[in-house]
Amino acid sequence: MASLLSRYRAGEHETAWGALVHRLDEAAYGPELGFTPVPPVSEDERDELLDEVFGRIVRNLRRIEARLRDIGYRFECEEPTPREAISELFDPDAIRKIEEEMAARLGALSAEDRAAAEARLGEMSDFMQEFERRQHALAAGEPSAPIPPTPTISPASDATKLAIASARARHGRFPEALQWFSERIGNVDFRQKFSTFGAREGVDPVVANLGDWDPFCFDLELFGRLAGTEEDPGIQLLHEGGQGQLIEFAPDFCIKANVSGGDPYHVILPNPRADPVVHHWERRVPFMTFLRATILRGGFRGAPMLTVDRGHGWRGTVEVEPRTFLPDHPVFASLADGLEPF
Repeated sequence: MASLLSRYRAGEHETAWGALVHRLDEAAYGPELGFTPVPPVSEDERDELLDEVFGRIVRNLRRIEARLRDIGYRFECEEPTPREAISELFDPDAIRKIEEEMAARLGALSAEDRAAAEARLGEMSDFMQEFERRQHALAAGEPSAPIPPTPTISPASDATKLAIASARARHGRFPEALQWFSERIGNVDFRQKFSTFGAREGVDPVVANLGDWDPFCFDLELFGRLAGTEEDPGIQLLHEGGQGQLIEFAPDFCIKANVSGGDPYHVILPNPRADPVVHHWERRVPFMTFLRATILRGGFRGAPMLTVDRGHGWRGTVEVEPRTFLPDHPVFASLADGLEPF
């Protein structure tokens, strides 16, 4: 019988990958469910296939990254953010004006609603006092270095590796596909710098606003930082029903486009699959299907709804998968041209 790697190299990408994860799933749960035992995948056979799969993925990501740079795309993660710029988002005068307006309306509220509103105003006052303390500290000469940039592709931290091990101990299994991506590629952030959005003279509006179309991201660092801390949500009630632990690995597409958004891309633990189902809006696909859909379209999956118009309109969009839209524009074909199928 041909090896998984030889079948994969012969073009059976989905079949060879499916055989690997299916055999892992059967090995994990087959005896409990009464499946007929199947020959296990040896570590050597597994690793040689993974080397090929994730080698192709990272080469594709590097090609897309280079092509985006060539058309002037600015990556959000590479732009240092001055801390003063962040503080401008919380203008003290603007907050005081809001407080005054709210206080002026208290007289029209019922006693119960007035008590709740006054409590909220008290919270805002506490926030303002802390904000002013920090502003005074900055004026007194405390360091005000910008938040440093990060690479578009960077290795996973030790904290993330420990969090994956902890989740495996808690649930009996951590989805192997997520772990393999984290170990072999790491974190990826192709979001667009917000200041490049909007109409610019002489710039194609679709190219200027590529970040609206769900650029590829993968990042388990937040999961790694929170694991085992007081902020770790652990097992929780789920929108989908029941209980479980959400493993979030990418922002919602609206957040990527710098507008109000919804739930991040996530998988749910416990999970019986090596290649787990990814949840985002109403879309439910296996993780590898999500990777193929996004990367092989040039790094942009497409928006699950037509939402915010930044002046370029939604004319000429194509439904590239159910409930997923991309503009019918040559930039996406040029970004995807010649990428390696995986």
